[in-house]
Amino acid sequence: MFEQTFKNIDDILHKDAGCTSELDYTEQSSWLLFLKYLDALEVDKALEVELIGKTYHFIIDKPYRWESWAAPKGPDGKLDHNSALTGDDGWVSTTIGDSCTLKSGTTVPVSIEKSSGDIPYVKVAEMTLPDNQDGITTSIRFLDRPDVKPGWLIPKGAVIFPKRGGAILTNKKRLALVDMCADLNIMSVIPSEKLTPEFLYFYFLTVDMRKLGTGSSIPQINNYDIAPLTISFPESRLKQAEISETIRALEKECQRLESLYQRKLTALDELKKSLLAQTFSGAL
Repeated sequence: MFEQTFKNIDDILHKDAGCTSELDYTEQSSWLLFLKYLDALEVDKALEVELIGKTYHFIIDKPYRWESWAAPKGPDGKLDHNSALTGDDGWVSTTIGDSCTLKSGTTVPVSIEKSSGDIPYVKVAEMTLPDNQDGITTSIRFLDRPDVKPGWLIPKGAVIFPKRGGAILTNKKRLALVDMCADLNIMSVIPSEKLTPEFLYFYFLTVDMRKLGTGSSIPQINNYDIAPLTISFPESRLKQAEISETIRALEKECQRLESLYQRKLTALDELKKSLLAQTFSGAL
């Protein structure tokens, strides 16, 4: 039923500059479909709750719901094409190079590394520590602040990612939740006062680092790969914070739905095993 609709979407997106295959816009298409599905799910939930005389609390605030920006309706209840959101006043578009500072890590003398201290010294492997899943807070090696030269420090609020070798293929990004140092295999992007750190972090989650790496034998990401990237954001830091909060809420809902789905799959698998056991034991 939706085959022609998807084909029309594909035909439009495929004509965009820089698109060479469906893989270039599959993530964006999937995200839009998810937002539409989530909106429909919330509307259904709101109706269910209304029937029992209660109030449903939407995950997404009204200005960011599908009906507000993707399919606004006029007084007659029909789609208002003139009001459909194709851009928002108060947003600016610039490059990462013009709105952020790029800084690579550095190698520090082994003699000043410690098992505990003031400043975590992070290598790529430490990005996956359990305590660093939601942002960098620790490491297995540390530096005392008096030993840290000013040029080594990556400030709290920077976004970091691997810049060299096979680690680029992991596409990992982390937000620095504390001041830190990093080795040469890590690059950081430090937001200016125009950007909130979390908004910048969510932006980089949309960037596929695997497409940026250059190098004949060993992939590497350099400043000239990151600086030209285009970023759009609201001039209001408060609006940026609101958007980040909405994304966090969506993340939690996605995790909840994923957990629920996984539990149902597990229950279905157990049922299948039970039925097979009963079948071959003659119990059915």
